[in-house]
Amino acid sequence: MNTFFVPSLLKGYKNVSRWTRHVDIFKEDMILVPVHVDNVHWCMAIIDMSKNMISYYDH
Repeated sequence: MNTFFVPSLLKGYKNVSRWTRHVDIFKEDMILVPVHVDNVHWCMAIIDMSKNMISYYDH
């Protein structure tokens, strides 16, 4: 995913539905999502499909 994924998703799923139209993300073991908070801070969300878990890392 790129840095615009989360802000676009928060505006509605319709905004990101085309981003994965050629990729089945449910076949992936892990999805890394960079999150840019208020344009001043970076953190990371990791979706672990094998564990059905979302982890959020922030320092």
